[in-house]
Amino acid sequence: MSRSAQFLGEHPLSWVPWVATAGALTIYTAVLTVPIALAYRWLPRRRNAFAMRLLALPLLVAGARTIRELIMGSRPYGGFPWGRVAMSQSESPIAPVASWVGVSGPGFLMVAVCAAAIEAVRWIVRANRHAVTPPSTREHLSPRGRRRSPCSVSQR
Repeated sequence: MSRSAQFLGEHPLSWVPWVATAGALTIYTAVLTVPIALAYRWLPRRRNAFAMRLLALPLLVAGARTIRELIMGSRPYGGFPWGRVAMSQSESPIAPVASWVGVSGPGFLMVAVCAAAIEAVRWIVRANRHAVTPPSTREHLSPRGRRRSPCSVSQR
């Protein structure tokens, strides 16, 4: 008997449930990751304030990731919660937080802290880029740092 037959069983279609489950989890991951990408894309455009980037955006991203983990932990077939962030924090200093907020709490906290750190670095890099750019070329830069054509700059 081959190794795959031992793992999957004797029936010739025993591979179908495995492929269906892997396909469902792939689709769930793809669909449930979209809100995180949209939060990174749209929230800074709405209001590019320091508090918005360092407080609201990390909390929104952490909330979207936690909801994704909760859905993946319950669907399909009772869920596959193997990709939870909190599972990697069993030996960390924030592990005791799980006794107060459950397994989703440390994951929410870790994602929020990491997203805040990413946004802080992005904020510092952006501030340094604008501080180094001479004023004569700064007026030709769009808000995202891309060069505009001289024709698009309004005449004063």
